Amino acid sequence: MAQVKYPVHSDGFVNAGEKRLIDYLQNNLPADYWIVPNGEYANKNPQGLVASSEYDCIVVAPHAIYHIENKDWGGNLQGDDYAWFVNGAERKNPFVAAERKTRILASMLRSHNHLWGGAFVQTAVTLSFPGQSKTGIDHYSKSYDQIFLLEKPLIDFIKDNAKVRKAPDAIKAYQKDIVDFLTGSASVAQYRRRRKVLLDYQIIEVLQETDSFTEYLCKAKFFADRKYKIREYPLDYAEKSKQELDTIRRKAENAKYVHEKLGFRGNIIPCESILSEDGCFYYEKSLYMEESTLRAHIKKKTLTDLEKIQIVLDIANALKEAHSEGIFHRDVCPENIYVTNSGAALANFRLSWFTEHQTLGYTVATELVPTKDSPYVSPEQDDNDVCASSDLFSLGVVFYELMTGKLPFNDSQSFRVHGGKLDESLMPSKVISQLPPWFDELVRKTVVVDVNNRFASAEEMIEFININLKPAAQESIRKKQAESPIANQTQKKIEDLKPGDQVTPEIVLYEPLGKGGFGRVFKAKQTLQNKFYAIKIFDRDSSAQETINEYQTLNKLSHDNIVKFIYNGITTQGFFYTLMELLEGDNLNKFVEGDLKMTMNELYKMVRQILYALKYMQEQNPPMYHRDVKPNNIIWDKSSRYVLIDFNISSQIDDKAFAGTYPYLAPDLIQGSSVINWDCSADTFALGVSIYQLIAHAYPWQGKYNQPVMGEEPTNIAQFAERLSPEFAAFVMRSIKTNKADRFANAAEMLDALEKIGLNGMLKETEKIIRLDSDGKRTDYVDYLNTLYSQSSHGNSGVVAKSKTTNSFDDLTYIETKLDKRLIDDITNLKYKLVVITGNAGDGKTAFIKQIESRNDPVQAKTVGNGSTFTINGVKFETNYDGSQDEDTKLNNDVLNSFFEPFFDLDDYTKASEGRIIAINEGRLVDFLSQQPRLKKFETNIEEFFFNEGHVELLPGLIVINLNLRSITAREGDSQSLLGQQIQKMVASELWTKCEGCPVAEKCFIKYNADTFRDSSVGLEVTNRLEWLLRTIVYKRELHVTMRDLRSMIAYMLTRDYSCEQVKKLIDIVQTEGLRIYYWQYYYFNITAPAIKPNVASFDLPTLDSNDRLIRMLRETDIAEVAWPAVDRDLYYKKKTPENYLLFSDRKQNLIDDFNAVGMKPIWQMDDENERNEIECVQKVFVRHQYFEGNLKFKRRLPYRYITDFYESLRDESADKLAESKLNLAKAISISEGCENAELSKAHLLLASSQSNDPISKSYRRFPIDEFELFVNKTDHLTQYVEYESDSFIFRHKAEKHIQLTVSLDVYEMLKFIQNGFSPSVNDLQGRFIELQVFKNLLQSKTYKEIIVTKNNQKFTVIRLDENKHIVFESLKQENN
Repeated sequence: MAQVKYPVHSDGFVNAGEKRLIDYLQNNLPADYWIVPNGEYANKNPQGLVASSEYDCIVVAPHAIYHIENKDWGGNLQGDDYAWFVNGAERKNPFVAAERKTRILASMLRSHNHLWGGAFVQTAVTLSFPGQSKTGIDHYSKSYDQIFLLEKPLIDFIKDNAKVRKAPDAIKAYQKDIVDFLTGSASVAQYRRRRKVLLDYQIIEVLQETDSFTEYLCKAKFFADRKYKIREYPLDYAEKSKQELDTIRRKAENAKYVHEKLGFRGNIIPCESILSEDGCFYYEKSLYMEESTLRAHIKKKTLTDLEKIQIVLDIANALKEAHSEGIFHRDVCPENIYVTNSGAALANFRLSWFTEHQTLGYTVATELVPTKDSPYVSPEQDDNDVCASSDLFSLGVVFYELMTGKLPFNDSQSFRVHGGKLDESLMPSKVISQLPPWFDELVRKTVVVDVNNRFASAEEMIEFININLKPAAQESIRKKQAESPIANQTQKKIEDLKPGDQVTPEIVLYEPLGKGGFGRVFKAKQTLQNKFYAIKIFDRDSSAQETINEYQTLNKLSHDNIVKFIYNGITTQGFFYTLMELLEGDNLNKFVEGDLKMTMNELYKMVRQILYALKYMQEQNPPMYHRDVKPNNIIWDKSSRYVLIDFNISSQIDDKAFAGTYPYLAPDLIQGSSVINWDCSADTFALGVSIYQLIAHAYPWQGKYNQPVMGEEPTNIAQFAERLSPEFAAFVMRSIKTNKADRFANAAEMLDALEKIGLNGMLKETEKIIRLDSDGKRTDYVDYLNTLYSQSSHGNSGVVAKSKTTNSFDDLTYIETKLDKRLIDDITNLKYKLVVITGNAGDGKTAFIKQIESRNDPVQAKTVGNGSTFTINGVKFETNYDGSQDEDTKLNNDVLNSFFEPFFDLDDYTKASEGRIIAINEGRLVDFLSQQPRLKKFETNIEEFFFNEGHVELLPGLIVINLNLRSITAREGDSQSLLGQQIQKMVASELWTKCEGCPVAEKCFIKYNADTFRDSSVGLEVTNRLEWLLRTIVYKRELHVTMRDLRSMIAYMLTRDYSCEQVKKLIDIVQTEGLRIYYWQYYYFNITAPAIKPNVASFDLPTLDSNDRLIRMLRETDIAEVAWPAVDRDLYYKKKTPENYLLFSDRKQNLIDDFNAVGMKPIWQMDDENERNEIECVQKVFVRHQYFEGNLKFKRRLPYRYITDFYESLRDESADKLAESKLNLAKAISISEGCENAELSKAHLLLASSQSNDPISKSYRRFPIDEFELFVNKTDHLTQYVEYESDSFIFRHKAEKHIQLTVSLDVYEMLKFIQNGFSPSVNDLQGRFIELQVFKNLLQSKTYKEIIVTKNNQKFTVIRLDENKHIVFESLKQENN
């Protein structure tokens, strides 16, 4: 076993690779061999500077000395004598640097003792990484035989004295003296190379060493992924005067000034220059990327001609930036050009010269001028002259080499001597005949000695290249440059970051996850690890301290419910970021806003887990405070655990800084406007507010600003959640007490209180309510629902308007509308004496009038049953349910004459002696009034009202309610739509008590359907998804959905017109005949499915056919017909798991196992048509079920791609948004007319003015867009008492208002598709799109004085009549043309 002796200043192995090397040598070399690891020795370089060299391992054998350079590089390794590549990233050939250090070592030994000069010093390079291979190294390279793995050939090489032509004991006599020298006095006492930190950066490895500098690969302490190259230049010349040293240092400072002046520029790799405090060292620090030099790419010969041109353009742009600051690079060559996937960048400005410092000469102390025998250095630099075209000369040589594969000459000085111009035979197109002639011209204007014959500037060179490039090549390069993070790293804003952006050499953004005041969060891929993470990118307004805070906090924590920290860094765009584990799930804010609620089971689990996390933090010494606990900062990861995130304002010190989010800050801890006395109760208070919001969907303190109020009690949560147990309600309310003496002091106390209540103690027992008929018999509610269905086989008595209530369920399922909540109060206060209600049959006119009657007992019904009389505040009122009816022997005119008599000859109806409420058709009312002269003022007023679409003030005391304007999907604030309210009424638990004890309850589709919509957690979310389906029907404007339609649809969706006995019979048939897939059609989510028939011989139960008009339209809007390939593939063929679906709190039935039991195979593999049809049916069931119950962006499945845009546009009536929408509509109409020139339609709407058969020539009429207006088609003035939702835009001519287009969803969708390249067929433009054609025809009928004509849609000619009615032809000038 060999002997190991360390130098006196060594602190052991630098890395695991060196340890493997030393261990291997020690175990395999003989005992008389000495191993000296990690030595560092001082020497003078050729410039006279004192430098030091580091040696990984020196073996002193009896016959020779072996210097071993070790590389612990893993992955794919390739290389030759010039460069090596590790996983594609370029590295300097380590053998070259090792050979240089070997020569230094031999010289040092000889200088110390002339006898030691006879010792032979041999070089070797070892690859210590396990499993590494030499197969990628060029076998013909000079160094191949001196590169070894940690295997026997290395030992043989060291032991082979014959190979170095020395006797076996050639240096044995002084072997030990050399070892002592190397481990003692020779080693550098204040060695620099073995430092672990350089300029506050951690050293990773040495990249290269030269006589002038040592280059290190380093990383920032807090930003572990951010790597830098730092070059260290020693400035401590030996035997130099103080004046000379001062001059050197000033020049180093000049270099620093160059880099400061350049700053961050496109296509320039930023570099920072630093002078050490003692003035002995000068440093250049630049960002390290996984880049490779252009030299390496030239050797690999992998670049296309277009890529080569782009590189030249990138470097020309870099020079343009540098020259604009008066800085000349002077060393443009392939070694100083770096090529990445994003483009090329220029580096190493250490030799640059700048105009402000001419008196100090050239810049960097150690290399004052470029190498004069280089072919890239412009000849004038030999005369100490430099200008902008000097760099262009160098770039021209680079261009020549790139395009021809060889240099035009060996050095620029010989080129100067031989005439200073390239011979024509050497021009690129003569060397390679396929190259275009303009390459020659570019070379003539760059590679020439006379600066007057060169391009005057980089801009001129760039312009020359762009002019000569083909348009396709120009566009390709333009896009590439626009996408380049190198070119845009300083201009990019955080809002501009998008999926696909490479923010560090190893990290690529995939999809946005969230945003906040700090910045944005993305899902990102770490390409080296091939693993996904979450990356939080801080805005530039955020300080580095916020990033470091999060690092310091998370680095200390390890808990399953606290997000795991990976590392911090700075993106190439200059943003701080934190990389964390990727949590697959949403934050809890979706359970605070909207219709989705957490189940009590999940709520308990969440609170418990977050409290355990807070308890863990508070048990640290000192305690740690999160300081921003809120639903947004809690993630439900994979629907299994809850994780606390966002620690950038967390603290473990006595920090009273103002932080957090106001609604969650305990008010008693706030001291003034900038101080908070943080304690453990701050986080539990914030969690308490979050719990309250998750349960109530409301904030505890009602008010304008949503923030706690000191001393003011919050609204009792029991008002929002009646089912909460008193114990759990008290727990929530205690957690948000504004006096910390009254609330939980810390997480441990709050956790203990929660666990004492337990999951089973969160809710109180529910009361069971059974409804009985008047005869005491139990009511069958399902039978009642079936009477509401318009096509019911059981009779539809519930559909017909009744003069009096005949069923108790009518009252129980009646919903209060705005009529009930607002109009009744105004009638009661006698604001109106005459109430006219119009609308379609089924709009609920009679039901509303009966509600008024029910609130004003006693009510005297008319003998004819068409109304009643009652008193309101002493005033007699009379109602009429149908103003078109005769009454007994009285004709309708006589009925109405008597009814309106109190208003004869009045113009102020508040003065009428009696009040009247009537439901009547508009036409019938106008017809009657035209025949009654004593109601002339009423007639005039009502006609103007109807003609002017309600924009007329009605007579005092008169109100007209048009229920045709009522929308079942309209929402006001956080309230439910009429659809949502009606469903909740119809599925209320007290109406379904008959289901208890039913033997088929767990298999009953009716119970499944009702339980779904009633579920306390997701019932409202499922309703919301149904609402969006119905909204598509509302937006199509083909059907006004009445309350009768709505109740009919809901009843059918729940029961499918089946009684309870029929359900039992159906289940028997399904089990007997194996009709499981057919049975699925009865579940609510298949409401849009077309009717199918069971495959059985006889079936005497109600079929799924329906002629209900709303059901029919829903089936025309079948979501299963909308393909979503990225989702459908997994949906059809992968196992369905609960985490991909909504989590129900109360519903027990679940179909996922049934779905998974179906054996699915691709339809194309099936020969049997019946089998194919059945599988297609199953797939559509999966789609509909997923739409309603899946965890996905369900709106993507709606049959209108742009419905969300349409919905949001209708609600954003800002001037900018309407102007944008108007422009887009006009463009789409122009495109539909055949004009696709975007510039031409920028300010005009165009219509084709002829139907010529000429396939080339086209003519258009154009109308300035400013002549048109776009507004939301809304009738707010008519809907103060009616739920209303705008369903269209009006696009019309300002002057001639009859020229208008009503933009419904169908028209909007078509115009969007046209704008995106779709060409509508003739059939598209007919039928539902006839409005568009009518609009165009009306517009065409306008008088016009000019047209424009074109043959190519690029150049246009205007033909117009001037003021003298002469025809004038003139070219149409366009911007950017």
